Amino acid sequence: DFLKQIESAGGEGVMLRNPSLPYRSGRSSHLLKLKSAHDDECVVTHHHPGKGKYAGKLGAVSCKNRHGEFRIGSGFKDSERSNPPAIGSTITYKYRGFTQKGTPRFATFLRTRNGIELSSNFKNIHAHQNKPTLIIRNKKGRLKDFRRPLYDTQFT
Repeated sequence: DFLKQIESAGGEGVMLRNPSLPYRSGRSSHLLKLKSAHDDECVVTHHHPGKGKYAGKLGAVSCKNRHGEFRIGSGFKDSERSNPPAIGSTITYKYRGFTQKGTPRFATFLRTRNGIELSSNFKNIHAHQNKPTLIIRNKKGRLKDFRRPLYDTQFT
């Protein structure tokens, strides 16, 4: 697809304009920037206090996953800043590529993953019908076995 070709060549995205309108240089409400966004999950490791408008509330969270430890400070609603995701909880965030250090670029909070903890409760990945499945422990300590395979490929 065209967007993937542009991004693989180092481009940030594609500008779309209404073809029935004449071209205008500069910024315009008739242009739309289209670029890819990805999402992932991480475990909250620390709360950072807010400043200015967010004084006395959450400013950012530190998160950790396979990409390392990084901060997420945008995307939170005021109600979420007053009642932030608990340390040890799993959140979903979106991002746009990676920094030179390999951490997510422009990480933005999307939601808390309710009822499921992946931090110390991450149990294991095991073979089920020759395909890995994920077993984790929920907040009440009960094991949840996801019988849907994580991968469609067979192990060799």
